[in-house]
Amino acid sequence: MKQLQGFLDNQRKKDLEHEEYIRNLLKESDKIEGLKENILSNLRPARSKDYLKWLKGYVGNGNSPTHNYDYNLPNDNFYVAVLDFCLDTGFYGAQSFNIIVPKNVKIDIKEQGHCNFYYMENYTSKGSWIPVYKDTIF
Repeated sequence: MKQLQGFLDNQRKKDLEHEEYIRNLLKESDKIEGLKENILSNLRPARSKDYLKWLKGYVGNGNSPTHNYDYNLPNDNFYVAVLDFCLDTGFYGAQSFNIIVPKNVKIDIKEQGHCNFYYMENYTSKGSWIPVYKDTIF
């Protein structure tokens, strides 16, 4: 009986630790979403022609894409910066996004995370992902 009680007590402790872990994950997720919403206020959704213009300049400079996809440019994580801003928190995995940066916009990147930046000035990039989509082939 004593062993069973010890097992149950240990299991309750593990359950409480797991619940605390989940609560902390949810808090962190809410925090990240809030930060991302703040950054998104400086961006507009990118159109395939926005990215295609950058991609043509990038390839014209002798560079090559890294990935080829048989679907169109995704509207849910490609943006064009319309205002200057600071990215001081990195976004990773599914939270990350891609930003086309026009010549007249400045972005101060303190922590990049998995985000990719495509600079219209000199057609350069910061990040390691240069995709081609079905609607960005030229």
